[in-house]
Amino acid sequence: MEQWVNSYASYVLVLSGAAAMFVIGRKKRFGWLWFIFNEFMWTAYALITKQYGFILGAILYGIVGVKSYLHWSKKGINKIHL
Repeated sequence: MEQWVNSYASYVLVLSGAAAMFVIGRKKRFGWLWFIFNEFMWTAYALITKQYGFILGAILYGIVGVKSYLHWSKKGINKIHL
């Protein structure tokens, strides 16, 4: 499994993050949930591959994602539908 993670997981995670951003652009709530889940997966990737710098990135992206979701969900003009 570690070989698969080293070879392919980063590509899967990048594509997953890009897809989540696409869904967020369509103002779908599950896009935000997907985005946050993806950051947890980056954390797991960092731990498995011992590339601990990705943990900081995942935390920062997660904070920005949560704050952005809260900002969007409070604006009436930006209603996010599930």
